[in-house]
Amino acid sequence: MSNWVYAGKSSKKGSSHITNDDALLVSASGLLSGEGLIAMICDGVSSVPNGKWAAQATCDQLKFFFEQCKTCSPQEYEKEIEAISRRIFSEQTKRGACTMSLCWILDDQLHVFAIGDTQIALWRKGDLNILTKDRAQGGRVRYFIGMRDSIRPGLQRKSLVLNDQDLILIMSDGVSEIVSDQDFSHIWRHCYEDPQLCSEKLVQFAHFSGSTDDNSVIVLQYRRDE
Repeated sequence: MSNWVYAGKSSKKGSSHITNDDALLVSASGLLSGEGLIAMICDGVSSVPNGKWAAQATCDQLKFFFEQCKTCSPQEYEKEIEAISRRIFSEQTKRGACTMSLCWILDDQLHVFAIGDTQIALWRKGDLNILTKDRAQGGRVRYFIGMRDSIRPGLQRKSLVLNDQDLILIMSDGVSEIVSDQDFSHIWRHCYEDPQLCSEKLVQFAHFSGSTDDNSVIVLQYRRDE
């Protein structure tokens, strides 16, 4: 049996932002290798000077960890995410922070790690199930990469078994606050079930529906060959 993941990603700068502070990462899609696939969105916190740097640095460091640690456990991923947050905080001359949502697919297992309000959802047989909780309070993110205190209380982790034809969506808050289950279903059907085209259409939909935030989406389609 072979496991495949087909991926698409898209991002657009929000009209209220000077730069696009989102960073996106998808490792090589297609037939899953022994270490699997990772996909993530980091959304730079706009209230600090270097949110864009923090988002890209977090993506880069997790990509390096993924490539170097081919037999890691979910617990080791948690430890690395904590270590990255401490390193981002220690760069006092840059003062950066970001939210993070990471998916690691290994064989038929989906491991989800999230901190902040970047959302991960699973689309299965016509139903969209949100896998992460919005940890914002009063419009402000309570936990983020680069905070002074430990991120462990706010780090969400979940593992589940994937079924053939499952879709995983990673969406920045600019998209998740706009796109409904019905919107996604309609867009997916009219994109010929193409993850790349779907990611582009979701970003466009959020933008033209009034989102002024940076809009970013990753769409992953899991396939299993018996």
